[in-house]
Amino acid sequence: MKRILTLALAAALAVAPAAYADEKDDRIAALEEQVATLEERVTALEAIFTLDAGSESTDAVFYLTNESGSTQDGSTIVIYGASPDDMLQIGMNAENMDGSLQTYIYIDGELATTEQLVDTMTSLTLTGDALAAGDHTVRAVQYAGNDEAGDITFEQTAGYRVE
Repeated sequence: MKRILTLALAAALAVAPAAYADEKDDRIAALEEQVATLEERVTALEAIFTLDAGSESTDAVFYLTNESGSTQDGSTIVIYGASPDDMLQIGMNAENMDGSLQTYIYIDGELATTEQLVDTMTSLTLTGDALAAGDHTVRAVQYAGNDEAGDITFEQTAGYRVE
């Protein structure tokens, strides 16, 4: 009887490390699977929140408004009866912009102002040559690192005409 008990105990001890090793391998495999799933989620989130330099694949929108309408659909708004001696304001609107970056606003290629735009309805002041008769272009640009020498991360233009 003692011999049978000794053999049974020896057999149990021989099987225990193998069973423990299998359980350990199963746990490691489950953890590796969880890590892979988390890495996939991080990659997906990075794709959502990262905008490649120079890309316009964002849903951000910039447009101008005044009494004559909006540039949101690509139209040009019209300002009547203004002269370079005047000062007037038009609506400047932004949607879904990257608020961590400054937006550089250029009128006919000259820097007019910088603004921190996200979902914003504000005004753009026009003076001097910006009110000369003719067509004008307003360009909204965001640069990586808020550096005009950096890569452009967002750029849209809108137009207005002074008559």
